[in-house]
Amino acid sequence: MTIMKTKLKHVWQLARITEAVEARGELSPIAEIKSARLPAKRSYLLNKQLDAIAKELLAIEQSRNNLVRKYGQEIDLGNGATQIKVEPGTQAEKDFWAELTPLLETEAEIPGEQFSIDELGNAELSGNALDALGFLFTE
Repeated sequence: MTIMKTKLKHVWQLARITEAVEARGELSPIAEIKSARLPAKRSYLLNKQLDAIAKELLAIEQSRNNLVRKYGQEIDLGNGATQIKVEPGTQAEKDFWAELTPLLETEAEIPGEQFSIDELGNAELSGNALDALGFLFTE
């Protein structure tokens, strides 16, 4: 099987865009592309790619959470609830990003290959979805 390589920062961007659009009550980029009517083989391969991307994202989030615990401070939210947060503008934030940035530059291997925008046929995707999933496409 063909393997596509992409930087983890693209997966990270997908997650950030997904959070933003879902906060506005919109469909996530992954939900949008999964709803596109594609030929069976292309849809199957796309689902395999999306599953691999989800695994990569989980690994990134685990690493990010470890860094938040390493560099963050526990904040009392009241009622016995706490949150660990890396304060913006601090040395801790600089150290956090100094470790996270090289991770995001790491390449991930995703099964399959990029596909052409033309393969979407008449499917409609929002600009956010195309932006978030752009690393899956070639012109």
